Amino acid sequence: MMNQQIVFMIKVQNYTNEYIRHKKFIAHTIASLLDGVFAFIIYDKETNDLFVGRDPIGIRPLFYGTRSDGFSFSSEAKSLESTCSAINPFLPGHIAHINHDNNIRSFDILPYYEFKYNLPYFQESEHDITYQIRNLLVDSVKKRLMSERPLGIFLSGGLDSSIIGAITAQCRSNIDSFAVGFNDSPDIEAAKKVAKALKTNHHSVEFSLDDGINVLHDVIKQLETYDITTIRASTPQYLLSKYINEKTDIRVLLSGEGADELFGGYLYFHYAPNEIEFQDETIRLMKQLYQYDVLRTDRTTAGNGLEVRVPFLDKKFIDFVLNLHPKYKKPNMDEGKIEKYILRKAFENMLPKDIVWRKKDAFSDACGYGWVPHIKKYAESQITDLQLENAKELFAFNTPTTKEGYLYRQIFESYYPNKSHWIPDIWRPNQDWVEEKEPSATSLSIFNQ
Repeated sequence: MMNQQIVFMIKVQNYTNEYIRHKKFIAHTIASLLDGVFAFIIYDKETNDLFVGRDPIGIRPLFYGTRSDGFSFSSEAKSLESTCSAINPFLPGHIAHINHDNNIRSFDILPYYEFKYNLPYFQESEHDITYQIRNLLVDSVKKRLMSERPLGIFLSGGLDSSIIGAITAQCRSNIDSFAVGFNDSPDIEAAKKVAKALKTNHHSVEFSLDDGINVLHDVIKQLETYDITTIRASTPQYLLSKYINEKTDIRVLLSGEGADELFGGYLYFHYAPNEIEFQDETIRLMKQLYQYDVLRTDRTTAGNGLEVRVPFLDKKFIDFVLNLHPKYKKPNMDEGKIEKYILRKAFENMLPKDIVWRKKDAFSDACGYGWVPHIKKYAESQITDLQLENAKELFAFNTPTTKEGYLYRQIFESYYPNKSHWIPDIWRPNQDWVEEKEPSATSLSIFNQ
């Protein structure tokens, strides 16, 4: 499990350059052929070679720290703090070979996978494209149904989780589904409708707004982040994962993570000025998934003894969608194409119509529209105007600009002082397209259209 803190101590020896190049080539080739989610360390005791790798998306976490006598690795940064002088995330889609040359330790990290599209784009009829999307995603779900432990699905009632739920329910009977929300949650009602259509054993879990406030410290400590939208969304998912662990025997869950990044599903994609920028933005988000939504999904579940699986982030599926012509993915209200139109068309016969064509809602909003205002109000009571005014003096990097952001940073620093570089940036809509700093989609004019 990812919450087990295992630290690997590295000892390295001398090798010739030719030998090292040979070893790197073999490791690079093997990593590029792997199809799954992983963070691995392979040690050859006969040659003292050590290889480290992480899956292409970064679904499984991995950090490395520098020591005076070598390197340390762990699935959580917190377990490296007491022994390492510098700690950094090991980048997704990379592999490393550790060796020792002339008494100078080296740590070469090489990419083996990249998000890209090849010109010309793939473009066939809409029918053929939806057929391939459907088949590839069904195959991806089937690959992830193998489990020795009871399996369920996260079902928010949004498009992405509902599609994964529909495919899972076709492949397995008697599936448990789980939705979480606060008392005004539109997700709760939508999830009930989907669960009824799919005939799942549905668990509708409601929490109070104060329940969310009460676990903020636990959430931030577990996630090792101060990103605003990640914490907003992680709090209800943390509460739900805790419920599943304590109240059920389900230990493996399928999730709809990744579709918004792949298909340009966030509402701000309506403002993309052209197809090229649309396509490049999806790739930017895919590269950053490990810092935000994937981090949230892994930490909130693994921290509560659960394993999450994400079919949308299958390598074959990613490669196909990225190479689709952007015209199939870019929303166009003039043509009646809302965000993720092509994905909706691919599965419109498997779900209730009002679910398939339900407008995009961010999880942190749809779990309860009162949640974000409530947490902002709480931050107002905890952080003074003077503190925010002088935030730059205390937090020079990624300086918080709101009291909510200041609160999260303050809690983060209480656990991880001077480690703000773990999160290179705060998630926001593309600032070249919109000037809105608030990460919630409810602040965009397109939200009410």
